[in-house]
Amino acid sequence: MKFELPFALLTLTLLASSLKAMEFSKHPFVLVDSKELNALRAELLKPGWKKDVYNGAAGPDVVSLGKGLKQNADFWFQQEITIPPYGGHGHNFFCDDGTHLNAPPEYKCHPGPYVCPSCGKKYDGERYQAAQALKVHHLLSQAALDLALVAAIEHKPEYEAKAAEILLKYSDVYPGPHTNATTGGMMLQSLDEAVWVIRLAKAYDLVRNDLPADQRAKIEKFLRTVAEGLIKCSGGGNWSSWHSSAVGVIGYAIEDEKLVTWSLDFVKGQLTRELPDDCIWPESIHCYHYYVVQAFTHLAEAARHAGVDLYRWEPKPGKSMMQMLIAPLNYTYPDMRLPAINDGWFESYPPAEVYETAYRLDPDPRFAWVLASRSPKGPVYAGNSVRDEGVTLRNSRYALLFGSDLPTNLVRPKLTSANYPVLGIRTLRSSDDTAMMTFHYGPFVGHGHPDKMGITLFAHGKLWAADYGTQGYGSQSVWWFKSGYSHNMIIVDGKNPAATKERAADIWTGDPEGARSTTAEAYPGVKWTRTVIRVGDYFVVRDQMVSDESHTYDFYLHSEGRLILDGQVGDPAAVEPATDWIKDLKSWSASDTLSGRWEFGSKALDIRMIGSSPITPLVGECPSDTAADPIPLLIARQTGKSAEFITVLYSHFADAELTVNRDGDNLVIEHDGAKDVLTLPNAGAAPALQR
Repeated sequence: MKFELPFALLTLTLLASSLKAMEFSKHPFVLVDSKELNALRAELLKPGWKKDVYNGAAGPDVVSLGKGLKQNADFWFQQEITIPPYGGHGHNFFCDDGTHLNAPPEYKCHPGPYVCPSCGKKYDGERYQAAQALKVHHLLSQAALDLALVAAIEHKPEYEAKAAEILLKYSDVYPGPHTNATTGGMMLQSLDEAVWVIRLAKAYDLVRNDLPADQRAKIEKFLRTVAEGLIKCSGGGNWSSWHSSAVGVIGYAIEDEKLVTWSLDFVKGQLTRELPDDCIWPESIHCYHYYVVQAFTHLAEAARHAGVDLYRWEPKPGKSMMQMLIAPLNYTYPDMRLPAINDGWFESYPPAEVYETAYRLDPDPRFAWVLASRSPKGPVYAGNSVRDEGVTLRNSRYALLFGSDLPTNLVRPKLTSANYPVLGIRTLRSSDDTAMMTFHYGPFVGHGHPDKMGITLFAHGKLWAADYGTQGYGSQSVWWFKSGYSHNMIIVDGKNPAATKERAADIWTGDPEGARSTTAEAYPGVKWTRTVIRVGDYFVVRDQMVSDESHTYDFYLHSEGRLILDGQVGDPAAVEPATDWIKDLKSWSASDTLSGRWEFGSKALDIRMIGSSPITPLVGECPSDTAADPIPLLIARQTGKSAEFITVLYSHFADAELTVNRDGDNLVIEHDGAKDVLTLPNAGAAPALQR
């Protein structure tokens, strides 16, 4: 994650004149108050999903889920508390192929070896020990919070004392605050320190009333010192969203008006200046948008208990935290997965915990649908995807504390095609919501990839043409995932494209609908126009390449499944790939058209391509969500000063007939007994359809 400092540092003294007197609520209130605790106790006395979550088995995702809260507290109550050494960078805990390494079950820090569960390779040394130490710090902060919560729910003073022990031991060993983003503190990154201390501050709020004055003073001095360091590191971007939230949560927990006022002012400033009017955070949707929302939610919950509604605060009409939860829903694939465009994990879904808080404030049926949907078991690292369709999302801590039963007559919300102009992403969704294409025409951003004009395609329950996001930033394979070669786009002369600033696009709605954009920056000297069109449940992609010089134009398309090309005879020739991450690349004979399919069980993705010159098909293998799990790669190649690719992609469940022919500016497409004549748009025009 990237830290940015775009404006001058803020200090407490500069804000002192703007402070307003405030009354703090009776503790506890930062996470949950006495009334809510009483309601939860009553619910836990009867059978139901909340009791199951509370008493469930604690797994590796205990830091992010409510399930296993009681078991996690019971576990740590029995443990001797040892504060680990300085925490390193969590992104270093990855194999070279991008797979997350196995952590020791005893939650201890040691030099290693740590083993890759995919290839068995072993890693050791300070780099990996420090990354594991960071994880233990997070586990300990979660242990303090869980112990404090169980103590509050079940009136267990001994658990309260154990939570206080963790807080006091951190107070004893804290080395001093962060002086910049990666110097000082208990761990390398001030970002991690903010995430870690939020849990500790919430734990302190829960045990505060029963601690002697000297222990309270000691813990509050420690928390205030952390907060003052985070203020010095705060400038802009997602790091500062977590910094400011942590400062506010600490301020509420220790009743420090200056910290609370600074925090609320800072977050309101970010909502005003950094959040675009489309309410999508300008780094990536699937990871960083929701990462910022999660940060804001910790502060908003504490503020809500203190009578401040940060959720609905608007710097201008229609721009708020609540809108940040609504805006991304049209970005989800039909299975609620989030397209992994730009940096972030491949397996990403709308995080349930923030929709729990939103649904409590506003019973919007769209929020209820998110909570009722099913997805993988909590957040998972790319390469360690755990797919379990039987695990519901309603196992977050906010679900346990505040969640209400959902209506039994939920209806899937009507999701539509959308355009996100700041990031430059257009989604095209079929009318029956079984298929969706994304088109990334926007500029290179701070957490972006050089994937100008890249597409993805989901259809009939399967992600066919994926963007796999990225991996742990310390992994050697991260280069591949950030490169143009890993995306579904045109590669010119085998070179990685340059970063671009362009974001202009023509947008069409209706049926057909689509978008068109042009770049002259991705490959200087080459003008590339890509047009994407949805017609019913199939998609047309038109690429027009123009240059004064001759070039090699390669259309890259990646998909999982068995790749079959029609009409290929004889033996293919070996070809040197553009990068070593592509393996076993072979070329077949050239033809004016290319026809084939990816098969996966009973499903298939058909591809039909027409070129302005003979197309040479190349087939190889490349990484999927890890380098340890290769998938087929198809490259369609043309050479010359100019080239045009017209590609039709159609997913279906069983055998289907698909033929594509070109007649001037018209594309004649026959499928499933129907015939469409699509007039391809020229500059300034929209596509037209005859049926």
